[in-house]
Amino acid sequence: MTNRIVSPLEAKLLIHCYCLVEPVPDHQAKATQEALERLRAEGMLVGDSEIQSLGYKTTSKGDAWVEEVLTTPIPTQTWEIKR
Repeated sequence: MTNRIVSPLEAKLLIHCYCLVEPVPDHQAKATQEALERLRAEGMLVGDSEIQSLGYKTTSKGDAWVEEVLTTPIPTQTWEIKR
């Protein structure tokens, strides 16, 4: 992606398409269609926005993004008693 932060909707769609090749939830919503088109234009997804039954899948670029997110450690909080 060209120096752009992925929106929460785009992240959800990328993870969905990484796991499943089936129609995305709310695929008829305008925001979802626009997000899918942005991800396709940036080379993160392949699929046909006209034929929702075929679904979408991530490209190697999309796979790399999702795998980076999945390997990010969960933040932890530590407590300290100062004396």
